[in-house]
Amino acid sequence: MLRISLIAAALLAGSSAFAAPSNHSFAWTGGSTQGSAVLSLDGVDYTALSRGWVAQNGDNNGGGAVGNYIVGVCGSSDACNGDDLERNNYFVFNLSGASMNFSTAVLKLGQPEDSFGGAGQDGFLSYLPNHTYSLYDVLSDPAGSGTALYSDLGSGTMFGMKVLDISSNGSIVSITLNAAGNAAIVSALDAGGTFWIGGSLNAPVVVPEPATWAMLIAGFGLVGMAMRRRERMSSVSA
Repeated sequence: MLRISLIAAALLAGSSAFAAPSNHSFAWTGGSTQGSAVLSLDGVDYTALSRGWVAQNGDNNGGGAVGNYIVGVCGSSDACNGDDLERNNYFVFNLSGASMNFSTAVLKLGQPEDSFGGAGQDGFLSYLPNHTYSLYDVLSDPAGSGTALYSDLGSGTMFGMKVLDISSNGSIVSITLNAAGNAAIVSALDAGGTFWIGGSLNAPVVVPEPATWAMLIAGFGLVGMAMRRRERMSSVSA
């Protein structure tokens, strides 16, 4: 009975105690040939002045014109050979001189494939079939660091999203910004032209298989029976 209860608890808690597999996109983007970050306003391209990531522990890779902009988890148990920390990424653009009367803004990001990093080192790598990459406003200077900046890059006003899977490897991922994103660009232009945008990778919700549900329900039932039995024993001994 205790063994089944422990199994149910383990299923709920997940496998965070073990070496993590990768759930990432835009890996191996460091260097001018491995990735590109462009914001296109009505077809006029503006290359990012800085692109980079901030990890969940607050570390910032420093960005730069050819910085790595991986997002998600670079796992220690597969080809990424990483540290199991989740990362949000960021992009900084100088849009001074751009027209405020644009109608469409598209963020274009290069997604590497095997030919860039070697066997198994795809830009998108996950044991799940797909992930949703979401873009957000940035209230803090991306040149900083800290867990608050990490959270800022992956929360707030959403500017757009894109579902990514392995088919994006070796291609340019184009994400059209929504009305909120366009309004933020106009505000940035009015303030001098510097525009910041952050990104976060969210795994799809995985619905447990019927057998898993059955095990969970059985585990909860046994836990409940044990608690009721304990209460009855306490009442008898009182």
